[in-house]
Amino acid sequence: MNFIKKNKELFAAPLVTAIILLAVYAVKGVWPFGGGNIAYADMNQQYIPMMTSVWDALHGRGDMLYEWLA
Repeated sequence: MNFIKKNKELFAAPLVTAIILLAVYAVKGVWPFGGGNIAYADMNQQYIPMMTSVWDALHGRGDMLYEWLA
């Protein structure tokens, strides 16, 4: 219990971050399920372009270097 009292900032920081993120998601209409899903946005912005770049490189249609701005 003494450890928690000494390091309350370490426990408060993730909680405050989660509250801020949930508030932003609620305002922007991003929910855990449906069309406004945050995972859908992540897929469009990160994983799908990276996968297509790797796929093209493996099949001889692109460079092995990933272009971040493409």
